[in-house]
Amino acid sequence: MDLIATSSNEVDINDNGETGILVVGAYGGSKRSEDGKTTIGKQYVNPDQAEKIEQNGGNTAGQFVKHEIMESYNAMNIGKGTHTAKTTEGNKTYFKAHKKTMRLDPKYSDKGLKKDLGISVPGYNIYFHKNESTGSAIELFRIQQ
Repeated sequence: MDLIATSSNEVDINDNGETGILVVGAYGGSKRSEDGKTTIGKQYVNPDQAEKIEQNGGNTAGQFVKHEIMESYNAMNIGKGTHTAKTTEGNKTYFKAHKKTMRLDPKYSDKGLKKDLGISVPGYNIYFHKNESTGSAIELFRIQQ
């Protein structure tokens, strides 16, 4: 498995050149190795965002990494194991793998991840974590609309 740690808020999500917003972690699909014997899953994780969430009382950075690894493993065990992210089939695979991963790790929660669509700061989408218990919120990043 390729687990790519990055400080970027946007990543190349598949081999088709498409990019996607990275909110802590992202599914990048899977492919066969050059010799055809191994399936290689791709996941992204942003440790800087994970650290902010941990400091705000959310999941630990380790929980995020564990979630991404399990999600990729689960996706590679669906169908023939190779999937392109951000395609209809890839999205179905992601949702199945994510759902299974959530069942396997009940301590992990993504409920506090939120997005403000230009309301509090016009012209910007702001991604943030809200602690469900305390109401405390911390900005992860913002992107100009």
